[in-house]
Amino acid sequence: MLHYIYNLLMFLYKGLISFASLLHKKAKLKIEGVRNSKKIISKLDDLSKGKRILIHCSSQGEHEQALPIIRWILKNTDYDIVLSFFSPSGYTYAKHDQSSRIIKTYLPFDTQSEISKFINSIQPQLTLIIKNEWWWNFLNELKKQNIPTYLVSATIRKGHYFIKYPKPFFINGLSVFYKVFVIDQSSKINISKVFKRDVIVAGDTRIDQANYNKNEILHSNKLVNKNHISTLPTIVYGSIWESDLDSINMLIHLHPDARHLIYPHDLSKNNIELLHNNIKNSSIISTTNKAIEKVNIVATMGELKYAYNFATLAYIGGGFGDGIHNVLEAAVYWIPTFFGPNYLKSNEAISLLESNCSFSFKDKNDLEQICEKISMENSKEINRNEIETKLKSYFSPKHSPTEIICQEIFKKIDINV
Repeated sequence: MLHYIYNLLMFLYKGLISFASLLHKKAKLKIEGVRNSKKIISKLDDLSKGKRILIHCSSQGEHEQALPIIRWILKNTDYDIVLSFFSPSGYTYAKHDQSSRIIKTYLPFDTQSEISKFINSIQPQLTLIIKNEWWWNFLNELKKQNIPTYLVSATIRKGHYFIKYPKPFFINGLSVFYKVFVIDQSSKINISKVFKRDVIVAGDTRIDQANYNKNEILHSNKLVNKNHISTLPTIVYGSIWESDLDSINMLIHLHPDARHLIYPHDLSKNNIELLHNNIKNSSIISTTNKAIEKVNIVATMGELKYAYNFATLAYIGGGFGDGIHNVLEAAVYWIPTFFGPNYLKSNEAISLLESNCSFSFKDKNDLEQICEKISMENSKEINRNEIETKLKSYFSPKHSPTEIICQEIFKKIDINV
């Protein structure tokens, strides 16, 4: 019965997105992307030997988790990669033009016929699903075709619907996974209630990615004209929303002598103007290198991870909305980070809070009290040297999550690992 209900919901969902594409840009990108996926997949004939791994990411965050694994596969195996996305933002963000061994595409709508055609066209020898993507026809088709499939860097909470309602429909779909790699022990405990094969606590591959980004940035020419920025204490605001405005204005008020670099999540003209009108004495600039004024709204994409390089403090946006942005991008530079109250979806934020390397606040008054403790230098309440020492340890795990995952998956395959 649940099978029929799910298929009906997928049919209705496809129709809803098709209708929404007439009015909304993101929905239009999704429809056009799925429609063009057949042409994209036809390029598979140009790849080398027909040995293919399908890696599926929902969006940009999952792609970040997949990147260390993608690099490992390209370096250590002769597999080609088909990289599929659910979200237009993830598809657009992913840049792999430098590799002829990667083709990116959209995952079609999760109907039985479309998914079957998709898998048959790709013919993967292996499938990796990053984090949490529960498209049940997709999983069942992979199982039907006996394609080895792994869930990677998963976070499973005890309130997840298939934990609370362990129906045979869900249990059967989960049984496609040969192994599940989770980021923490609680996720292992939770998924083990409904999944009876191996569950391995490997850690979060985003730690490997954060270290890779930092190393690349420190040895690159990105934002090379930063001397005029680094002469002042600098607060970097990452992926901020309108709901972050009160906090931003409070920090600007509390730190008038610092430089403030504000990176909006939404780069639309209307949103940039809204932020500009509501942040006193702010300037809109097209690149971080033009940050001459004290308060700067940086209206460009892709520079945030470079800007954290010279941050003294980092404010992580989204804490008054659906959830915070990637805190690891900033914390890898061994600096204090702080964010609003909606952080519970971020396991790394919880971990950093527990070790007193990050700080959460519920409103601007709470933020003011925290800022009295977090000075730009060391203070009696919070010692920045202690934070740096803890973060060095956090980002230097004994075992790389990527190595654990890839060695476990590929050790039985005839390649040199």
